[in-house]
Amino acid sequence: MRLQRKDFSNYITDELSQLIQMWHRISAYGWPQGKGYLAEPEFVRSIVELFDREKAGYIAWEKKNNGGH
Repeated sequence: MRLQRKDFSNYITDELSQLIQMWHRISAYGWPQGKGYLAEPEFVRSIVELFDREKAGYIAWEKKNNGGH
């Protein structure tokens, strides 16, 4: 499901913003525990996997629709 810009305010909550920030920090700096993903709580791993899938899906969609540019 693709959101339209006018609908963003219905979905962007403080909780979602915090999860996005957490995912970005993990992507940039690694896992918080410093012991790999198995040392992290299941919830954290699930969020990272979800956002990684969404990012990959968006990149594939963008390549398809914009010719890879």
